[in-house]
Amino acid sequence: MKKNKIQTTADLEKAIGPLTFGRVLKSWRQCEELSQKELAKRLGVTPSTLADLESGRRVPSLKRAEKIARKMGAMPQHWVLLALQDYINKSGVDYSIKVEVA
Repeated sequence: MKKNKIQTTADLEKAIGPLTFGRVLKSWRQCEELSQKELAKRLGVTPSTLADLESGRRVPSLKRAEKIARKMGAMPQHWVLLALQDYINKSGVDYSIKVEVA
């Protein structure tokens, strides 16, 4: 991936396509210059599970999305939102969601 300065969601979508949990996870891993094996170890999952998450073959539960975000030092609500939107998209329903943190 060409290293561009990404400042907005639109910049990120232009670089990696529509935002999904897997695409953002893979992009984050690549930006951190981690191998799948290294990130899998950090997250406490197998490399094959990480590959499935990154490719979109699996969508994490909302609780797992939160745990993954915390282990990465990221804001959990964004990662939970991505996972929830992936569930909605996979169901075939044409809705988008917005999460507000209480």
